Amino acid sequence: MQTFSAGSLSESLHALQGSELLANGCVNLIGLDAIRDRAGPMWARKQELVWEFTAKKLQERLGPHDLLLRVDDTTFLVAVVTDYASAAQAVCLRVLEEVLLHFIGHLDRADIRLRRVEDIRDGEVVSSSLDPTRIPKLEDAPRSSAAMAPDPVREAEKNPLLFKSVSGRVLRVDFAPRPVTSLQHGVLTALHLSQAIVDTETNMVLDASGRDDLTDADLIRIDEASLDYASLFAMGDQAAGYVALIIPVSYRTLLNRRGRAALIAHRAGSVALKTGGLFEIIDMDLGTPPSRMDEAVSMARTLCRGALARLPERHGSLTPFAGIGFAGLTVPLSRQGTQAMQTVRLLASRSESLKRSFRAMIALDAPAGSAERLRALGFTHSSTEVAFNPSASPIPDRETLPAR
Repeated sequence: MQTFSAGSLSESLHALQGSELLANGCVNLIGLDAIRDRAGPMWARKQELVWEFTAKKLQERLGPHDLLLRVDDTTFLVAVVTDYASAAQAVCLRVLEEVLLHFIGHLDRADIRLRRVEDIRDGEVVSSSLDPTRIPKLEDAPRSSAAMAPDPVREAEKNPLLFKSVSGRVLRVDFAPRPVTSLQHGVLTALHLSQAIVDTETNMVLDASGRDDLTDADLIRIDEASLDYASLFAMGDQAAGYVALIIPVSYRTLLNRRGRAALIAHRAGSVALKTGGLFEIIDMDLGTPPSRMDEAVSMARTLCRGALARLPERHGSLTPFAGIGFAGLTVPLSRQGTQAMQTVRLLASRSESLKRSFRAMIALDAPAGSAERLRALGFTHSSTEVAFNPSASPIPDRETLPAR
């Protein structure tokens, strides 16, 4: 975390001007006016203590790339590197509540003064007030709102998908939304729309080689169903807390003209997807030419917010995936298990290089109690093995994933 004194404020604001953090609502102001008002004439003697305590509480919550500025005697500017607004606002709300409780002894909604920085013009901060009741909290209390939960009747209509493949096999595609949690802040980042393709005759789940045997038409049908299912969720909806959806999409579909047309016909490129959807590009392997990967990422960015790469099941170096522009890397632990972890361990010694290549490292289907070990290996996020039932469960607290 970078902390700047008021003397370097102008330079720091200039650095934020026009940044993605600003555009995505991740720069916010914390107001300590309530403490100053109650302190009265004692404020001049008390303010240094208040500043020190506030900065300490922020330092406990912020990561190494986040930004902290004290703007004036009652205002702190906080920029959190998460690309969406909810995580930044959640951190600010928690810290402000802790500071108010410490110095005032109770919480009054009128005392909670948070503002979102909309723009920085000629060194001046343009901001708008935030409603604290619409900001997710960091504690592990369940959320009562379920604005992102799909209608259970419509969900049952789209999950599972049954269809006959070109070769004549009857395939079933089961979708299971799984919560993706930030290992840094411990809050919900996204929902991963996990999918399993099952051969109904053998009841076997298709692995990577099984998917390779499917035709382009089969993969397009599956990707269409994935987008249909994703459309049930409130992607990018502020009332849903800007929860992103990670949607598996075949590499072959993205590079197929008919496949791209099918994706567009199923809402790819819509405002909802470009605001809150991330394509998890699958079916790539270690022999895929970087130029083709780059083409797939560029195409994905025209249809959604950004692209993640799924770790190939075959063991090997991830060098071909570096520098392509993927927002992150997903590592399915349940299917790839030991082999996936071996690859990650080999990369852990080059963690800084890995972080430059992938801003998000997501362990899918991680076992319970593995958060610390995953963080040590360089992971930034993880999903649980238990599927999230949006129609039956309250929304957990949430954060956001990077777009690129």
